[in-house]
Amino acid sequence: SDLRDLVRPSPEGSPARGVVEDVLREIWCDVLGTSPSACDAGFFGAGGDSISATAVIARVNDKFDVALSPSALFACPRLEDLAARVADERGARAPAPLSPSQRGLWFLDRMGAGGAYTICAPLWLEGPLDVAALDRALEYVCARQGALRTVIERGEDGEPVQVVRGDVSVALERVDLTGLPSAEREPEAHRLAAEARTRPFDLERGPLFRATLLVLGDQRHALVLAMHHIVSDLWSMRVLHRDIRHAYAACVQGRPAALPPLPVQYRDVAVRQVRDCEGEGFEQRLGFWTEGLRGAPSVTTLPPDRPVPATPDLRAETVRFALGPDTVGALRALGEAHAATPFMALLAAFQVFLARASGGDDVVVGVPVANRSRLEEEALVGFFANTLAIRTRLGAEMSFVDVLAQVRETVVAGLA
Repeated sequence: SDLRDLVRPSPEGSPARGVVEDVLREIWCDVLGTSPSACDAGFFGAGGDSISATAVIARVNDKFDVALSPSALFACPRLEDLAARVADERGARAPAPLSPSQRGLWFLDRMGAGGAYTICAPLWLEGPLDVAALDRALEYVCARQGALRTVIERGEDGEPVQVVRGDVSVALERVDLTGLPSAEREPEAHRLAAEARTRPFDLERGPLFRATLLVLGDQRHALVLAMHHIVSDLWSMRVLHRDIRHAYAACVQGRPAALPPLPVQYRDVAVRQVRDCEGEGFEQRLGFWTEGLRGAPSVTTLPPDRPVPATPDLRAETVRFALGPDTVGALRALGEAHAATPFMALLAAFQVFLARASGGDDVVVGVPVANRSRLEEEALVGFFANTLAIRTRLGAEMSFVDVLAQVRETVVAGLA
């Protein structure tokens, strides 16, 4: 019990990982019959195998009162990685509150709109693929990123809480398309990837992360990764792609994946965000938005060119177009002349267009932002993204430069 107290998270949320690492080294030496220095080569470098992995994990679970599976050793073969995994598991045993953004998506899911909130993107893989190495890479990433093992449950008071599960195994679904004519394989792969975007998640039962491998040939595969938005965002997908590439390369070469340990997990961020929604600082921030949006229109009504359905069906279309180099150059020059970014200039133009199309002079546009303000958050998978309401009032005597100045001021203040 003294040992378990030592590795219990501190009030700041940082478990004593050095203590965990020392105890793990003793367990490895005992099970593998090796010297302490040999453990620095990693579990398998020190002579470990699948049988001894089961024995080690049994002792780890007993020592630290956690519930890891043997796959945790394959995902975290280095002492320091497994120590971090054990310490994080200790800290994750207690449910954490949902972040404010997560609560919004949880509410929408309860209202039946959860199927619209899936982050999904395929990785197109060229060349020979080591599927066993890919399996191990996915397990490593799941062990590293607690958000991928998170489910949303009901707490004792009935409020939703997030719980990080200990199992890091990933059920990699395989779909073999090689039975189709070669010309039909890629269109079918795109269809299946699109279908993955609409496949719903069960927030309470999980998992909220899925991986599907589409086999188009010996040298051509597509890895379709899907996560519920409540544990991810578009930035998270880039993080996930990077982590998988790193881990896969290491597994193919037979060496441990060695990404830097994460100082915090997303659940820690959620706790901080909930804590930040209290006190004088929060009231000041809330007052900024309350005053800035006072009297704003609840909707900008555009003249429809077809009947508007009473119930939206969630179908959408992307219309792509290109701006010529002269236009882009002029746009950049305009922004630079007025200390504004190209984004601000485009947003100002869009709001002028909306005002003219609607016949109004007060326009509010929702702008997504990454919302990662700390260095420790850059490498995390989680739902950080936020939407800022950028309001622009347009008077009949205003020039476009006047509109741009207003947009710049509003965006800068909103980001702050």
